[in-house]
Amino acid sequence: LHQSLPGMDWCNREYDRFGAALAAGDFDADGWGDLAIGGPYSTVHYNGSFDAGVVYAVYGHFGGVMPVFSQRIHQDVAGVEDVIQAGDKFGYALAIGDFNDDFREDLAIGVPGEEGVGAIQVVMSSPSGLVLATDAIWQQADIGGGPNEPGDWFGASLAVGDFDADSIDDLAVGSPQEALGSASMTGKIDVLYGDLLSWFDATRYEHFTQGSIYGTSAADGAFDYFGSALAAGDFDCDGFDDL
Repeated sequence: LHQSLPGMDWCNREYDRFGAALAAGDFDADGWGDLAIGGPYSTVHYNGSFDAGVVYAVYGHFGGVMPVFSQRIHQDVAGVEDVIQAGDKFGYALAIGDFNDDFREDLAIGVPGEEGVGAIQVVMSSPSGLVLATDAIWQQADIGGGPNEPGDWFGASLAVGDFDADSIDDLAVGSPQEALGSASMTGKIDVLYGDLLSWFDATRYEHFTQGSIYGTSAADGAFDYFGSALAAGDFDCDGFDDL
């Protein structure tokens, strides 16, 4: 796969880093797996929007993923929240989960350079695939994770799991360059819980640092980059996913 294939609707250019992030799921619940591909350093327009970023959703079909069945997603597509800005790095991280329990998987997109502080965007699915008009965007301040601060890189890493075993997927978000106190680049993780009736449960956000886990702020060291990579799984086989 590359960006100049029929259906992909773009050209191959230096430094786009097409394929830097990948995630697989079934957006239209047709039984064929679909593939999300991030190009976070893509210059979406020839207007100085360097490193704005783009994501392709390529739909599976008999014989494999089919570029002719694809969607090109960025912040200048009709219905997608926000606007293209240089350095956003839309698509730097990707994760797929069913956040509203409708038996179709949705796409979470990390935008760690958004306004210099970072954001996540989620595009919901439908029987025909991802619906770009049904997306939403969050920054740290929107989920009670503290002020939006330059350089935090909120959304640089993502992981999906069912942490409360309610059959609805939840989303963990890393901010590996979060500064805590006088220590820089210490890192932080926020968790958003899926909800049957809305995007995420607005009453249930959790926030973790190494200090909150170990009970002492001394654990939050400079340049630890806590949350640079995330993964979820049920490591102790108790029915709850772990992070």
